[in-house]
Amino acid sequence: MMLKKSMTIALAALMATGAMAAQTKVAANTTTSKKKITKLKPTSRKVLTTKKEAIQDQLTTPQSSATTTSMPALTAGTSAAEAPKAMKKKTFVDNIRASVLMEYYGASIADPLSGQQTDRNEGFSEGAFPSELDTRVTLGYAVSPNLTVSYNAYFWSYADSAPGANDGETFGFRPADSFIRFNFGKFYQAGNFKWNGDLRFYPGLGKNGARLPLYSRTGQNFSYALTPRLSLAAYTTFRYYHRTDTAYIAENDPAGTKIDFRATVGPAIEFQALDTVGLSLSYNMDYAHAKNRGVWTQTYQLKNQPVAQLYYDYIELGSSIDINKSINLNPYIDMFPKSFNVEAMQFGANLNLSIL
Repeated sequence: MMLKKSMTIALAALMATGAMAAQTKVAANTTTSKKKITKLKPTSRKVLTTKKEAIQDQLTTPQSSATTTSMPALTAGTSAAEAPKAMKKKTFVDNIRASVLMEYYGASIADPLSGQQTDRNEGFSEGAFPSELDTRVTLGYAVSPNLTVSYNAYFWSYADSAPGANDGETFGFRPADSFIRFNFGKFYQAGNFKWNGDLRFYPGLGKNGARLPLYSRTGQNFSYALTPRLSLAAYTTFRYYHRTDTAYIAENDPAGTKIDFRATVGPAIEFQALDTVGLSLSYNMDYAHAKNRGVWTQTYQLKNQPVAQLYYDYIELGSSIDINKSINLNPYIDMFPKSFNVEAMQFGANLNLSIL
């Protein structure tokens, strides 16, 4: 009887010990499982893909002045290198945008100190116009992440008095070339393809706006990334000149060369050499429609045009250098097939300063 009682007590103790061990094991497994889940929790997909997507989009849209053909201007890796900012509610001030763009139209690469732009028609190193520095002061507001509205005030300065300018005048404000701009970061994007652009309106102010109450322009830019660093692009613009009827009468348009429409096309290949340095090679064509003639033709073929309105096709070898997150330098060389020689090759550069 005593033996049976002892065996019963031992068996009960053994079962209790087993139950406690099982509970301990379950608890241990549960703890281990939770640690694994915590440790292997996946990182946000957005963070993982941001760098790759940004590299493909680093080569962005060209900017051009109101009076020259469009010129592809790469933007290198500054925007891509910026770390994502912590999510916070933006104030009115956060959406204000301010920048300064300086566009330099220089001399021949064969005679960089001449102070004159090249003669694109005859192929000489010195033409009729002095070297020029245009300055655009921009103040705008980001209406949404995809749309920024801005006013762009244009100023010009010459190394010497420009033809037709008041004697000795080398600097001035260009009210007719200043404009209101609607800039769209993206119209459409799918895979490696991206389409963006802008819309500009130039009110006919000042003496240069005579008989031209409204001039509008839209830029449409297309890019396709062949690799994360190599892209094909096409930069296009379409302009409409809404002139008064008197602008086209024989007295004001004796040669019938005043235009009402103008279009530019610039296919390009772009290479992101470094995160902060981009290279491009483009071919830029310019076409215009003379209202009284009723024909489309290459702009420079409209004879008897004022020299300032002659736009030649050109090949551009350009680069983009991000000096820091607020300063971008865009030096380039323009080569003109009409006079393809070293003397006619023109050096230029854009400097963009982002203030806000």
